[in-house]
Amino acid sequence: MGALRPPMPPIRTILLVLGLAVSAAAQDHQVLGPVLGAPEPDAVRIWMRVPPADGGEFSVLLRSGHGGLQRSAWIRTDPGRDHTAVARIDGLEPDTEYRYRVRLRGFADSDEATEQWHPIRTAPRPSAPARLRLAFGSCANRPGDQPVWDAIRAQTPDLFLSLGDLPYADTREPALLFARYRESRGDPRYLALAREVPTLAIWDDHDFGGNDMDGRVPGKEIALHAFRSYWPNPGSGGAEPNPRPGVWDTFRWGPIEIFLLDDQSFRNVPRKGVDLLGEQQRRWLERELTASNATIKLIASGGAFHDRPVAWRFLGLFPIVRRDTWWSYQDRDWLFGLLARHSITGVVLLAGDLHRHEVHRLDWKGGYPLYELISSPLRQNLRACVASAGSRQWCASKEGFALLDIEDSVTYSYWDSHGRRLHKPTTLHPFP
Repeated sequence: MGALRPPMPPIRTILLVLGLAVSAAAQDHQVLGPVLGAPEPDAVRIWMRVPPADGGEFSVLLRSGHGGLQRSAWIRTDPGRDHTAVARIDGLEPDTEYRYRVRLRGFADSDEATEQWHPIRTAPRPSAPARLRLAFGSCANRPGDQPVWDAIRAQTPDLFLSLGDLPYADTREPALLFARYRESRGDPRYLALAREVPTLAIWDDHDFGGNDMDGRVPGKEIALHAFRSYWPNPGSGGAEPNPRPGVWDTFRWGPIEIFLLDDQSFRNVPRKGVDLLGEQQRRWLERELTASNATIKLIASGGAFHDRPVAWRFLGLFPIVRRDTWWSYQDRDWLFGLLARHSITGVVLLAGDLHRHEVHRLDWKGGYPLYELISSPLRQNLRACVASAGSRQWCASKEGFALLDIEDSVTYSYWDSHGRRLHKPTTLHPFP
């Protein structure tokens, strides 16, 4: 008898792999962008992907309302970052609108009259009055079929905050991971939004490593490299690389501060009493929260904060509690204790992941109601609003996003992916 041969993979599997390979090869020659990153009071960030076939370099022209013109140097995209780079232009005025356009090295002599200028705005100073319109959401699958980006753009937000699972990569293989990012970033509706509205981002499980993976997953440094290559978060575009082993950061818009948390990189076995943030991130968060003079502090996480969030019910009867949420970890008690112990006020929690929108008012020992606003999915399968006792005040199982209007108070509303209102504008009350 001859040696046994391994079974041939099904023809559907072979065709799928070949299709992905052909698609990835086509995407490899795509020019993508511009995408606006985190602005500062005196600087803006513009991300581009320019492969060698299109010159591999770009520059940015910036025009002020007074007619002044500023030009960046030619910026060479990095092959190790999938031919991407971030232009950071400084020396600008706070809270000021400019117009910009991007030029590619191979097309530097094109007719300036036919090139499109886009709006771009610097952030206000920390001492400026509070005024921010922030859209946020999570979980965007099915690139090319995402009407939600048009709905967000119609609301004219100042910022968009992605709370993870953008893209649904579910791989740590570098070539395939970058292909997933290119596919997601290439959605024309997303690009129409991102070239005019700055984006901040954190990750969740599907762009970190895979469904419900924890911090022990091999290859997480590859996922971090891809994330930083495609998201122009605070700190990008500078001379020094970000040394943190994760995606946590802060962002300031006037007297409003956003704390971008990483609940993936150090998450351990999902059992009560173990690690979620890691010691380095905890030290950083305590230092930043206690030192912040922001009147409103938005703490953003991929996973939800509230008590025992139920994912679904087995046979419709027995609740299955999610283990990829803060409830399962000691860091939830640590964070709430930190806020109470230092009398840190003005906090609102933002989260995604659940594939439904929810509003919670949490009971805790901090002396004021702590609200959690959850928005998910932007474009993905839905989960039903199962019965939930306790903190939940509202739920909707619809694709869409949330919108915050912040001045002296925080007003939230929810919208579906076609721009229809799901929840009327509601001001958080009482709010310290």
